Amino acid sequence: MSNDQRSGPSPKAGRQIIGGVLLCIAVSIVYLFWPVCQPIGDVPAFEGVRSLEERAARGEPFEKKDGIWYLCKPRLARAFF
Repeated sequence: MSNDQRSGPSPKAGRQIIGGVLLCIAVSIVYLFWPVCQPIGDVPAFEGVRSLEERAARGEPFEKKDGIWYLCKPRLARAFF
């Protein structure tokens, strides 16, 4: 057997597999943390002491687009909360 013959995958193939796995993990993380916005009614039940404008200014996940209020949360938060 000569030194030119190797058994198993090449080091380049191993790096490609590791790179593919890391890419899949990165895409999954981005997907889970990407915000999803759902429209809420005219006057939601949870709007009490503070208006949605004040709550949005404080950093809560409310956005107003084209005159409609949306509650925006990441997919991960929507799945468990």
